[in-house]
Amino acid sequence: MKIHFVGIGGIGMSALARLYHESGHQISGSDFEDSELLNLLRKEGIRIQIGHASNQVPKNANCVIYSEAILNNNVELKKARQLKIPLKTYFAALGEFTANKKTICIAGTHGKTTTTALVAKILIDAKLDPSIVIGTQMQELDNKNMRSGKGEYMVVEACEYRRSFHYLKPQLIILTNIELDHVDYYKNIADYLSAFKEFIQKLPPTGFLIANYDDLNIRKIIKTTPVKVIRYSQKSSELIKIKLKVPGQHNLMNALAAFTLGKSLNLDEKIILKSLNNFTGTWRRFEYLGKFNKALIYTDYAHHPTEIQATLKAAREKYPKYRIIVVFQPHQYSRARYFLKQFSESFSLADEVIIPNIYKVRDSIEDSQAVTPEKMVKEIQKHHKKVKYGKGLGSTTAYLKQKITKNDLVLIMGAGDVWEITGELVSKK
Repeated sequence: MKIHFVGIGGIGMSALARLYHESGHQISGSDFEDSELLNLLRKEGIRIQIGHASNQVPKNANCVIYSEAILNNNVELKKARQLKIPLKTYFAALGEFTANKKTICIAGTHGKTTTTALVAKILIDAKLDPSIVIGTQMQELDNKNMRSGKGEYMVVEACEYRRSFHYLKPQLIILTNIELDHVDYYKNIADYLSAFKEFIQKLPPTGFLIANYDDLNIRKIIKTTPVKVIRYSQKSSELIKIKLKVPGQHNLMNALAAFTLGKSLNLDEKIILKSLNNFTGTWRRFEYLGKFNKALIYTDYAHHPTEIQATLKAAREKYPKYRIIVVFQPHQYSRARYFLKQFSESFSLADEVIIPNIYKVRDSIEDSQAVTPEKMVKEIQKHHKKVKYGKGLGSTTAYLKQKITKNDLVLIMGAGDVWEITGELVSKK
C-alpha cells in the first residue's frame, strides 16, 4: 500500500509512519517545518517534504493519514478528497493496528509517557517482543518512538484530546490519574470525566483496568464499571522494593502502575523489579542534556501546573543545594488562561522563573487577548519574588548565557518550541 502522512513530524504520527514502513508499506509525508525527527525518518527510507502542497499527495495513494492538529482546509486533505483517496486521522489508523493485538493502553492526564515507557521496558525485558507506540524516544527502542514486535501484546500511549483514544481497542487499560486538561476542547471536568468513562467501557468482558486508587476522579468513574479493576496506591510502595534511578514521587507512582501491570500478566517479579530499577528515563522527561558554564541543563515536557510542581519537587529532591532556574513556556493561550491562578502558584520550589513567551496552538483570538506573558509574570510575582519576562526565546537564551554558572540547574520546561534554547546551551549529542 501507498500511504501519505500529513503532519508526519508529530511524535505520534512519526511512530505510526514507522510502523507502516516496517510492515512493508510505501510511505511518504509532509510537515510544516523540518526537524531532527524528520531527518531520522529520511534515513530510514521515508520520503519527506517540507510545507504543504496539493501535488505532494501521490495520485495512486491508498490512504492519507493526517494529524488531529492539521486543519480541515489543508490543501493536501482537499486534494485527497478530490482524488477520492480515503482519509483517516492518526488515532483512527492507530486503532486499526490495535485491533490485531492484545493492546495495553496507558491513559490519564499526567504520567502517560513515562508509564508507557516503563511498561514497554518490562515487556521487552520479559522477552514478550511487544509492539509499542509512545510519545517520546526511548533508549530501549534505539532512540525511536515505536517498536514493531512479533509478540501478542501492543503497548500504546492513549491520548484523551478530542476523545481520540476512543478509536483504540484496548484489552487492558492503565489509568494513572485524571485532572482537567485540554480546555480548548473539554467544556468542564464532567465532560472530561465522561471521555475517560466511555474509554473504560471499550474494554471487553475479559479485559481489565489497572487504576490509581489514590485519585479521587478515578474512584468516581470506576464505581459502576463492569470490568475487573486492579487497584494500586501509594501504600503499595511500602510492600514493593522499587528503587528508581529517576527521581520524584510521581515517577514512583508511574512505576507502581507498571509493576501492577506486570504482576497482572503473571510475569516474574524479579524481572519486573530489575526492569524498573534499571530504567533511566526518556526524552524530555527531566532529561539531563549537559552543561553550560558549569551549570546543569535539563529539559522537561511539563505543561500543566501539577506537572510543573511534580518535576520541581523531583529536581529539588535530586539537587537540594543547587539554584534552580526555570524557563517555562506555557503551551496554548487557552491553557494559560484557564489555569492562570494554578500556574502562578506552581513555582515555589524554583529560585528564579523566566517566561519567554506563550506557545500558540489551536487558540482562539479571545484566548490570545485574555492572557499575555507579561500578565503571567505579574500573577506569578504574587507568589514568587524572582520572576521575569524573557521577551522571546532569543533574548531568554542570551540572558541565561550571561547569568548561569556553577551550582545552577537550568530547567527548560514546556511542550512547545522552548526546547530550542537547549540547543544553544548544549551541543548536540
